[in-house]
Amino acid sequence: SMVMSSPIASLLLLLLAWGGAHATRDLPRELDTDALNCPFAVAGAGWAGVYFAYRLFESGHVANASDICLFEKSPRFGGRTFSHKVIPDSAEGDAYVTELGAYRFSPDMHLPGDLILNKLKLETECWDPGCPDAAEALDLPAFNYHAPLQKLVDVYAENRGYGSAIEAMIMQLQENDARIFLGHKLIGLQKDGRDGEGNVTMTIETSGGERRTVSSTKLFLNLPRASLRGVEGAKDLMGETVFSAFNCTRMDLPDSFAKKNIVPQEALVKSYAYYEDAWWISKLGITDGSFPKEEFIPIVTKNGVPISLHYNDGPVKCKIGEDEEGKPIWTGKFVPYAECKGLLQTFYSFTNVSWYDRFQKDPREPLVEVRKEHGEMEAEALAKLHDAMMETHSELFRKKNVSTDSISPPTVMVISVWRRDHIGSTAPTKVYYKKGTLASACGVEGLTEKSYAQMLLTPFGADAGVFLANNDYRATEAAQMYGDWAEESLLMSERALAMMGVGKPGWLNETYYQKQVAKQLM
Repeated sequence: SMVMSSPIASLLLLLLAWGGAHATRDLPRELDTDALNCPFAVAGAGWAGVYFAYRLFESGHVANASDICLFEKSPRFGGRTFSHKVIPDSAEGDAYVTELGAYRFSPDMHLPGDLILNKLKLETECWDPGCPDAAEALDLPAFNYHAPLQKLVDVYAENRGYGSAIEAMIMQLQENDARIFLGHKLIGLQKDGRDGEGNVTMTIETSGGERRTVSSTKLFLNLPRASLRGVEGAKDLMGETVFSAFNCTRMDLPDSFAKKNIVPQEALVKSYAYYEDAWWISKLGITDGSFPKEEFIPIVTKNGVPISLHYNDGPVKCKIGEDEEGKPIWTGKFVPYAECKGLLQTFYSFTNVSWYDRFQKDPREPLVEVRKEHGEMEAEALAKLHDAMMETHSELFRKKNVSTDSISPPTVMVISVWRRDHIGSTAPTKVYYKKGTLASACGVEGLTEKSYAQMLLTPFGADAGVFLANNDYRATEAAQMYGDWAEESLLMSERALAMMGVGKPGWLNETYYQKQVAKQLM
């Protein structure tokens, strides 16, 4: 039997907290005065915002964590990192942490790699059971990290969620009395008439609709483009040139993508289906790879369901034995032909998305759970999805001499919809340009990749004490397409910290820091 040591017990408590169970703690605190003074204010609790707040405190730059305020408009932390607990109807206390957004990293990507492995000391496993070279596995033009991609796991090798790293930082901030407010939205930015830094104040709206003014010396905005666009006063504070650069988005595709006829549509969609019998492992012995082989390019099955599978991308539990009482012992590892249950990623693409995104009721809420008891459309979708799975795998079942009639349909489909039309919760929207210069692509005279990066890091001017970070703000030639990673926004956080005089953390790779932070600020 497995003994729970105290660090493991605390990790499991942490896991319980991740997945929306924040109500059991003292969040959000209501702002108790009309004007709140907060020396270090952060708006947006995605990777970059939480990391910035965490680093201010763990570096010793801010002696009292209560001088740090973190505001997040939604009821959860993480932004585009959304580790969601799926609890199937049939489950006896079963929960599967499912990645609706960002979900993996290469340790060579020292942010977040060194943070997760050296500082937070969290457990990881290869995301792909075969542990292939990351660059070879991804096939992106400019991605050149080689250490195998990792996911975060618990003591039983079950998926803990990428979000658990964010949660670990939040818990340390909370324990040290940082002021953290969920359900508090930045709606306005204004200058208060004084010169120099600290003269930009925020207007925050609580979930109850009350408005508060927050003044700070340093302000960090971890907001995607669509959110900052909607903040009153932001455009005026940027000025015309910076706003034009900020507002520029392009999606010119590299030649390798164009040849494959990939045309991004209005959303990036992920979907998982929960099977009581994880047939791809238990019956077919498949533990990794994708179907069809070309990732991101779905095929449409006979009954009209688009699918783009990743066999190793959903959380599963496989039985590896029984304890003294005869109860099963489960592992999160993929064990071919064992008794397994869990989620299969059935779709991940930005084309052919309408079959899935029709279930989204509110563009601000990326999560959609589809269960047959929700209605006729939902029940029909689960049945159709199952037929599509069986149709595309019928030959494999036949070879193994297994009848598809023995497989029960999925009971839950979990979909995440990240909009690309600048409404609600958005997928990353960068500047990928193909012909000519960045200046001509964005219509901003003299704009270079370096000046773009500097402008957007300090959008209200270099001495305003206001910083911006999000993985939307990357401008590069299409041939340098690199994918969307937490790394991009974390590097913006680290550059902002360097501008404030916060040095390299001891746990972060020196060569990486010099190249990606120090050199970028010269």
